[in-house]
Amino acid sequence: MTDLERTDTESLIRDALLRQAERTPPPGGVLAALRRPRRSRKPLFLALATAATATAVAVAVTAIPRTTVTADAPVAGQSSKETPVPTTTSAAPDGTLSLEFSVSWVPDGLTERHRTFTDTGIQRMWGETMGLSGKSVRFEVRPDDALPGTATDPVNGAPASLTEHTIHWKLGGRLLSADIQGVADGPAALRRFAENVRPDPTRFTPPVRAEGLTSLNYLVMDSGDWTVGGVVEDGGKKYSVGLATKNTTALWPITTTTQHTVLGHPAVYEDGRYSSLTVTLAPQRLLGVSTLKDVHVPAEELAAVLEKVEYELNPDMSWVGR
Repeated sequence: MTDLERTDTESLIRDALLRQAERTPPPGGVLAALRRPRRSRKPLFLALATAATATAVAVAVTAIPRTTVTADAPVAGQSSKETPVPTTTSAAPDGTLSLEFSVSWVPDGLTERHRTFTDTGIQRMWGETMGLSGKSVRFEVRPDDALPGTATDPVNGAPASLTEHTIHWKLGGRLLSADIQGVADGPAALRRFAENVRPDPTRFTPPVRAEGLTSLNYLVMDSGDWTVGGVVEDGGKKYSVGLATKNTTALWPITTTTQHTVLGHPAVYEDGRYSSLTVTLAPQRLLGVSTLKDVHVPAEELAAVLEKVEYELNPDMSWVGR
């Protein structure tokens, strides 16, 4: 992929993520645990953004760090801090989240590439590649609602409606849906997928937490590297923040590059099509923040945003490659 192609993809994703942030409803239960107030100063990472549409998927990540790190990852369980959070109807007091459902079957050759948490639900995507070209499956968890379409044969005894490419069904007080692309006998594959979905109460600590976080997005690259982040609104401005294992996209063309020390770690400020500040927190852990498209700010402003974000240095990513 050329620098120009990377930049075009990055621009599309940043625009999509910004639109997603602007459409996000008022805070609800799903992300309440991610918006806790900070009690200590800690950095956070760079920008990643994943965006997916209901039918075709445009994905990307803007991991701005320019240096690729290949050393071993930090010790499991290390976190930037421990802060209690308010109890909500769908978030545990310890700030953990849940996928709510496990999936035990997908078509051959697919691995999970994307996860997105918003106040309106959860979306997961499986594909052969990061770009989800070829075969893919998208699975969504939404609050309980009327079943779209005409009810057909039930799924595991639950009401369901099935078309050529999409299935909706109810389970565990939620409205679930899945759509499938590029798979032979789509309706049969959709039914098999739905029959292998089960409630799962397992919880995990979100890798990134901040007030004003409008979504939490995961992206797994073809190399197995990953990035997690979302959009934070601070002082009326929107910033992309995240945590990643390595550089995936150069900020091209770059007009300004300066070296800094941010919260005791080496950091790089870059300005080109937008502004970014990237902190090398540990081997295979890059933290940072960036503006969205065509917005330029000084390094000091980006550093101030990092002060307001909490992160897990080594989040549970054991599902990568499955």
